[in-house]
Amino acid sequence: MMFPTTHSVSIYNFEQDDQDYSEAHASTADYSDLKVTTQPAGVDILAVYPGLPAFQTFKMYVWEKVNILNGAKVTDGSRTWYVRGVAQVQDYPFHYHQQLILEEVIS
Repeated sequence: MMFPTTHSVSIYNFEQDDQDYSEAHASTADYSDLKVTTQPAGVDILAVYPGLPAFQTFKMYVWEKVNILNGAKVTDGSRTWYVRGVAQVQDYPFHYHQQLILEEVIS
């Protein structure tokens, strides 16, 4: 199943510093100019508690073999999403894609 490319994104994986055990997103993109399809996973906007930001979930399809980790930051320059969970990978001799679930914070 192929979808049209909707975004060209950069991926910043979430990593841990072994020196002081701090965690942060990489300062430079692990993957840049990655062509993907991003679409809403539904029409719902999820709000947890009053005063906390709400978020909307998206599906992202990637056709290149890249290692995108849980918690990675995905940005196209104007929007930012965060990966939740691990990729669902379809790897066949004639077709490859991975599907990820993203969250976008809605203020």
